[in-house]
Amino acid sequence: MKTNIRYTFFAIAILALSLSACERFDDLRDIEAMAPVSIALSITIPGPEHFDPIDNPQPTTISVHLDNFAEQAFSREFELTLGDNSTFTVFIDSLVPGTYSIRASVETVTGNIVGNATNVPIVLPNTQLNIDTRIIPFGRLIFKQIFYAGRTLSYPGTGTYFREGFFEVYNNSDEIIYLDSVAFAILNPMNATANLPTWPEEDGERYVYAHNHVFQIPGSGTCFPLQPGESVILAQRAIDHPAFMPGSVLNLLGAEFEFHIPNANLPVNPNVINAILVYNNNDGGGIGLQWLLPMAGPALVMFRQEGPIDPSFTSASAQVPAHQRLRIRRDDVLDAVEAVPNAAAIMNKRVPLELDAGAVTVGGVNVGLAVSRIVRTTRPDGTPILWDTNNSSRDFEVVTPEPRRNGSRPPALWDRDAWVAANQQ
Repeated sequence: MKTNIRYTFFAIAILALSLSACERFDDLRDIEAMAPVSIALSITIPGPEHFDPIDNPQPTTISVHLDNFAEQAFSREFELTLGDNSTFTVFIDSLVPGTYSIRASVETVTGNIVGNATNVPIVLPNTQLNIDTRIIPFGRLIFKQIFYAGRTLSYPGTGTYFREGFFEVYNNSDEIIYLDSVAFAILNPMNATANLPTWPEEDGERYVYAHNHVFQIPGSGTCFPLQPGESVILAQRAIDHPAFMPGSVLNLLGAEFEFHIPNANLPVNPNVINAILVYNNNDGGGIGLQWLLPMAGPALVMFRQEGPIDPSFTSASAQVPAHQRLRIRRDDVLDAVEAVPNAAAIMNKRVPLELDAGAVTVGGVNVGLAVSRIVRTTRPDGTPILWDTNNSSRDFEVVTPEPRRNGSRPPALWDRDAWVAANQQ
């Protein structure tokens, strides 16, 4: 009896679904197909006066990328040929109506020419759009590796662990760079989200905004030279982590710098140089007594500005007007990397496209993986030259965290222990 009732119920359910489906198909007949749209795009690059016809000629082609992240419709790429007045033009049709991000880029001898337009509504035929570009010099001081995701502890440890976070800063150029006064910030919002903040209109497109803390390397200007092929490690906690937490992996006692906020429960390593806390905003969800890289993926910037960082140089978003965020001039940014929880979250970018056109992900939290720049070529001394196209989707790969991987070297022109003895004792 139960079997007959069950079969009768399934038959009725199938009939109901079939009738419902027919009704939906009938409804669809009354809806016109979404008509494709088009865009007439003009891209202007710096004129011939900005180039050298022999050593650094003005580009004659440029690549254009159109992405419809929200609809996940597609990504298109075009290569355009230079026309009159340093301008490239193209008419693109058969687009799905939606909101697009458009990026134009080309590599020159001295840097990348980049122009961007974000959240462009293309919903009508023959939409007109003009994009201006600028020259961004090749990355000299760059993020080489970032470990932010935490790990699941191996035996004999149990559970998860998140204090091994670090990043590596690398001299990718062919000349000495001084690290003095270089600063670091995690951008607001701390985690990638579709609900991005709206900043004051008067700020324009000139700034990015620190979420909570900003740290700065000390020094008077020439204390910390970094030669080509050298890197420094900046650690959340510069300790031998396996000795502190069984089942962890990284020994970060060799880090040059440590991000430290005074906390009796997390004592400072007296043998490591303290990065200076120059901005501390704990009213927006930041952790007041420690500094941690967001495990789902930070939007991380490295910058250096003229003069001291002013903690009152802030703005508040329309969504959270009570919380002030430090403004960082985009022109002062040396490098930026967008890390997101997964590939789909690229639509929630916090870093402007001009600073990082893509994003990178390790695919989850507590996975024990880092992101590291891909080696482009190798110098005669064996140190790498790394990719830096201002597009993390292309420049980075997912790796097992390993400080100074791929042959980079520690600083040779200064001694960490001597500096600590002279300045922190």
